[in-house]
Amino acid sequence: MPIAILRPLAIGDLDQWALAAGATKVAAVDSGDPVAHDDGGTFIQEAGGVNEEQSFTLTGKPGGVASVNGVTIGARHQNAGGQIAGFMRMDAVNGAVAFTVNTGAAWATQAPATAPRPGGGGWTPADISNSTLQMGVRCTVLSVNCSTIWVELDYQQVFGSLVFLLNLAGLSALPIAGPMDFGQFMCYLSWRCRHHLRHTILTEEEVRQAWRELRAYAWPRYFFPRTA
Repeated sequence: MPIAILRPLAIGDLDQWALAAGATKVAAVDSGDPVAHDDGGTFIQEAGGVNEEQSFTLTGKPGGVASVNGVTIGARHQNAGGQIAGFMRMDAVNGAVAFTVNTGAAWATQAPATAPRPGGGGWTPADISNSTLQMGVRCTVLSVNCSTIWVELDYQQVFGSLVFLLNLAGLSALPIAGPMDFGQFMCYLSWRCRHHLRHTILTEEEVRQAWRELRAYAWPRYFFPRTA
């Protein structure tokens, strides 16, 4: 079960916090991958009112998500006497808070906590690909500083380990025409790997050769469709 780190991409539709240190709000709270913290080096701040919110759209979304095992959100925070909450947002609706924690004089980390899906129900692959999906923080008491915010996505991949093989072999460079061709290519590549002399993963060139062979088939078109 792979886990993807989803990071801030751009400011979302909730934009009530201020940049305290750093080039931009996005850069100030970007955790990187793997997650790392710079504390007071770059951070955003809510100091003007209670319950003000800041959200960010997400980058780092994986492809080939077959199902979602869980979504969690974490943050790095500081400020004596404050309180911060983390949540997910989608289609202009906030989910229930994943965590609410008091902040202190020293920087502290809120470990990723389970984030309810906005609107209720279970998370789906369509939710992850939804362009409105955002992560957010809310100041619930006094004022709060936040230097890092990130989401961890626990998911199952389509076709299991074969997707990893294709990505490793440079699948993005293959001229796949559409979902049907992709499905047929997966079937053909699986068969070709099964009957390979080494019975092991194929090299990059072998994957590309398999694609060239698939394109050469004219019949039966319903199983190995010719592509342009």
